[in-house]
Amino acid sequence: MRHRTFAFAALCAAALFVGSAAADVGDTLREQCHVQLNLPDSACDCIAERGTSELSPQQQELLVAMVLKDQQASAAARADLTTAEITETGVWMANAPQQCMAQ
Repeated sequence: MRHRTFAFAALCAAALFVGSAAADVGDTLREQCHVQLNLPDSACDCIAERGTSELSPQQQELLVAMVLKDQQASAAARADLTTAEITETGVWMANAPQQCMAQ
């Protein structure tokens, strides 16, 4: 499980911003959860739902950028966030897979 958590965190470390709409963010998170973590549908649905409901739109932009490994989009998203918000997003990324698997 630790490997999956780090893999998800790495995914969330740099990505292309696919749009600010929650559906786009949720779809991207769900798809990448399957591709990168190989988690079951229920866990990926949980990650997508939590990502769009627990993080601000700016944090969602950073999360998607990191998941898609887009360095430029990630840097641009970080520029719009406080250090606390960046940290919160990172902690969310590290914890969400385990928490969603436990549900």
